[in-house]
Amino acid sequence: MQITILHTNDVHSCFEEYGHLVSSMRQYAPEKTLVFDSGDFSDYRSVLISGTYGLGGLELLKYNHTNGEAIGNNEFFGGLDNLLKMINSGFPILSANLTLVDGSKIPGLKECVLIEKQGIRFLVIATSPYFGPRPENQVFLKMEGLASHDPIADLRRILDTYKGQYDYSILLSHQGYKHDLETVQQLKDLDLILGGHSHTLLTQPVISGKTLIAQSGAFGKNYLK
Repeated sequence: MQITILHTNDVHSCFEEYGHLVSSMRQYAPEKTLVFDSGDFSDYRSVLISGTYGLGGLELLKYNHTNGEAIGNNEFFGGLDNLLKMINSGFPILSANLTLVDGSKIPGLKECVLIEKQGIRFLVIATSPYFGPRPENQVFLKMEGLASHDPIADLRRILDTYKGQYDYSILLSHQGYKHDLETVQQLKDLDLILGGHSHTLLTQPVISGKTLIAQSGAFGKNYLK
């Protein structure tokens, strides 16, 4: 059985362009397709996002039968209250390495989801930007009451925890292409990284070991299949 995976990243509220992508993506049968976004779909510079507390973007992703989104920096720039609304909206917006500023879990936030499609089991994990360990790297996050952490240990823990419960692992990464290449060197068991943050357009997936790495540029101009 063949499953089609469609991917966007860094749409940044370019919703007219995204609408054209959706029209094209609709050619794929939902029962045989997985759709993901790797973060920064919503941008608070848009009144359509700021006026709906971030929820408007999630409604568009739902409309396109999206199976999960990584929390990018633009998803949390609206503040913790808005982020909590998004997390608890019923849509799978995910992050394995984002916490409250004291290191405790964000209420309702999931690190990953298990999805079964046509009898094939997928473990889908997501990571948010990690800006480094120095206090100055966390200033903007701290202002929002949040903190991000090096995701490698969390990713390894999740892969080990769910071992035997999935056939393929997918990482929705809002770390940037350079960091995705570094992640593959430390975690050899990932099957697919769908990247974001660096706005890199990879017209063909990059293969590193057993892992495919893909990223679709930015601003709703492309999606990858």
